[in-house]
Amino acid sequence: MAARPPPTAKSSTPPAPAPEGFAFVELAVDAESGTEVARTLAATGFAHIGQHRSKPVELWQQGDARVLLNATGSSRAAIGAFAVETGDPEGAARRATALLAPALPRTRGAAEADLTSVAAPDGTAVFFCRTGAADGWLGDFILSGSPGPDRTGITAIDHLALAQPFDAFDEATLFYRSLFGLAPEHDAELAAPFGLVRSRAVTDPRRTLRLLLDGTVLRRGAWAPAVPDPQHVAFATGDVFRTARVLRERGAPVLDVPANYYDDLDARLALDPGLLAALREHNVFYDRDGDAEYFHLCTGILGSRVFFEFVQRSPGYHGYGTANAPVRMAAHRAAHSRARGSGHPG
Repeated sequence: MAARPPPTAKSSTPPAPAPEGFAFVELAVDAESGTEVARTLAATGFAHIGQHRSKPVELWQQGDARVLLNATGSSRAAIGAFAVETGDPEGAARRATALLAPALPRTRGAAEADLTSVAAPDGTAVFFCRTGAADGWLGDFILSGSPGPDRTGITAIDHLALAQPFDAFDEATLFYRSLFGLAPEHDAELAAPFGLVRSRAVTDPRRTLRLLLDGTVLRRGAWAPAVPDPQHVAFATGDVFRTARVLRERGAPVLDVPANYYDDLDARLALDPGLLAALREHNVFYDRDGDAEYFHLCTGILGSRVFFEFVQRSPGYHGYGTANAPVRMAAHRAAHSRARGSGHPG
């Protein structure tokens, strides 16, 4: 009788956790950029609701969108970390360990949450969190306020755009696929003021966690030495025009969109004149896919590389307004050049 083959060993790697969105995004700031970012957050309706118990980290919140400002380093505003909301952060940490994701050391006080973080290929720290838990990460903060009334319509973080070293672009895709099951959804190559940009969107099947991975093939031009590859935090809003009005009233640094963008938009899409006028008045970008629409507006660059975006997507729209990216990048370049000409350190 032939011997039976040995049973196939089952994988000991825990399954990918189901992401439930972003728990927070953390911006590394210095004294100058921290003031600028905090002022912009306040102008966009965020409230400073807490201070970390043992670190120079502020907690800002509006709706379910939470932004941490970490002043422990010397960065002129950059996305240093983000946290994935999941019902099983321990399982996510075990999966990261099994996949040999590089664990990051973390100084933790006696009464602070035991959070696990790993390093993405670009150095971004990725945390696993359960915000509503009794021992959750919010307990690390001394709360001094609440998010307050909904003034601008911001509800959550829609997506993050992370600049990737070009030689780590595919590695980053594999990292997020392995860790969270995020699959590539859109790929594009865009002409930027500083060279060709490769952009890839990755998301989970339910589209609760959206990331844009951007990499520059070759940097060139006068803007390149002064401005690192930009990153942005996109906040979801239920009414982009309401958001735009409040931003204007509060003096937020909204990016000026060139008039010829709207002339081209009208020629291509033949929009309703009232809608086109509202887009033009409020510096709002527009895209659509069939009947599904996407509205978005941006701030100027904060510090040296970060900006905020405010997006309203209708059901069925799963893109990121990629067709508008070259215009947005050119507008940021123009704003940066004006700031340098006026002596502002933008």
